[in-house]
Amino acid sequence: MNKKRFIVLVKRSAEPLEDAIQKIIDQTLHGSGENIGVTIECSSFLHGEYDWMFIIVANDIKDAKRFCNLFTTEYNKWITEVHLVEDIFSVKKCGIINPKLDKLKEFL
Repeated sequence: MNKKRFIVLVKRSAEPLEDAIQKIIDQTLHGSGENIGVTIECSSFLHGEYDWMFIIVANDIKDAKRFCNLFTTEYNKWITEVHLVEDIFSVKKCGIINPKLDKLKEFL
């Protein structure tokens, strides 16, 4: 596919989510992402240091950052921080072990 995987970690503000709930349910961000060539593989609310996580697939870091800007614009009053992290090597994905684990040495 020649695409890259990124993880977007989000901390939310203390602002109540009531106005955002319908946008989340309608998956408004999924359509916006697809319009710029970004696919959301996973979207989850979290308990811990971060409150929301996306796993996205994009052509490059530039498109991933465009997605983060869209997200920040759409949900600006409900978020305080957005961190973008690139997944450079998957050891195990969806329960399947990477058959090319030896290539991990190239990244370490």
